Amino acid sequence: MAVETASGIRVAPLAQDIILMSSAQVMPKALTSPKVG
Repeated sequence: MAVETASGIRVAPLAQDIILMSSAQVMPKALTSPKVG
């Protein structure tokens, strides 16, 4: 159970990191694309 809880606790931060990384990659593109265009 300790492993399951640990994995469950790790999954949430990982999901948040993935969302933050994806959004961090999308935002610069959205900000730079109009400037370049």
